Amino acid sequence: HSDVYEVKHKLYELEEIFSTFDFERCSKSMIVNLEKIEYLSPHFGGKLEAHLKNGEKIIISRRYVHNLKIKLDN
Repeated sequence: HSDVYEVKHKLYELEEIFSTFDFERCSKSMIVNLEKIEYLSPHFGGKLEAHLKNGEKIIISRRYVHNLKIKLDN
């Protein structure tokens, strides 16, 4: 999809760069722009599935679900 990007930066570097924007870690290997999430649905084992506005579906790891919900509630 056209709105998915692969970059050479380390993920923690991207988290710092985008810290003032609505990006949140969703797995060990991915961050997501919260503005691009259309809706969330439950997934196995306490995970969530994020359905993005561009048609992509990504899994939110159980480890990151709590922080994502907090950020989305604000």
